[in-house]
Amino acid sequence: MTGRRIKPSKEALMLKMRLWENGLTQRRVADSVGLSEVALSEYLSGRRPLKPEVLTAIDECLKGFEG
Repeated sequence: MTGRRIKPSKEALMLKMRLWENGLTQRRVADSVGLSEVALSEYLSGRRPLKPEVLTAIDECLKGFEG
């Protein structure tokens, strides 16, 4: 199987960094915003385009965990 490399968006990379900085799992964030863990993983990896409403929901969720 020859898969092409997918480049995550700048926003997706920033979200991944914020998850890591706050010690959060994708499962915890996905549950908090009403996504499946697989869907969140696909958004963060670039396999699925990050919709503005999903970006906003994840951002708001992460704000609740940040200092």
